[in-house]
Amino acid sequence: MLKDLILFEFIKIKNSKILFIIFFFNIFSVLIGSVIYLSNLEFLKNENQLSLVLWGQCSLYSSQIFLPVLIGILCSISWQMEEKNKNWQRMKTIPISDFSFVFSKFLNIQVFNLISSIIYYLLFVISVILLGVPDTPFLLFFIWCIYGWLGTFPITALQLLLAIKFKNFTSPIICSASLAIIGLATLFFGKIIFTIFPYTQINIGIRARVLDNFKPSEFIIFIIVISFYSFIGLFYSSKILKKRE
Repeated sequence: MLKDLILFEFIKIKNSKILFIIFFFNIFSVLIGSVIYLSNLEFLKNENQLSLVLWGQCSLYSSQIFLPVLIGILCSISWQMEEKNKNWQRMKTIPISDFSFVFSKFLNIQVFNLISSIIYYLLFVISVILLGVPDTPFLLFFIWCIYGWLGTFPITALQLLLAIKFKNFTSPIICSASLAIIGLATLFFGKIIFTIFPYTQINIGIRARVLDNFKPSEFIIFIIVISFYSFIGLFYSSKILKKRE
């Protein structure tokens, strides 16, 4: 039943302009990062670090600002399909739990987030080729992209919660933008706050700030944090939906 529900969710959402939105956000992120990289190129002396610099410039604003907003848009689009004509009430007539219904939406959006991560990586590779950046560890950056995708899990869960709570299209997106900016500000509040804040997990996963591999202890904390917020978001989403009539 869950598999059929996920497939049904994909059919509903595929006719929207989500892929266009995903492509736009990612090309905008890589373009901004590439421009910043070029503007600072004359000050970069170590050629072995050029690929890391480009990665950092492209992924910092992408992971901390653009992607949380993108996820907010995806979640709002997905849930507004249920608000329209009260489709979510019809879903209550079939023998599935509220949690399964929410979870199917969560998994569906995560598929699109994975597509977004792949598009981002391919655009970054194109940027590397066009800019002639030497000694680029493509496999390492791909792995970081996957970690960044893991970092989208809590944001998707929390944005679904906000979408169900507010019932409208705009408010959850405003919240995602606000929380993304707060997440960016946590860079100045201290490492602990930055590490545990849900809207910084893409940044942490994609290694945009540190530009280095996870230490074992860091990775364990990362998994715990994304698991905690993902569970909270999905649990309370199903609770709110269950109480709605």
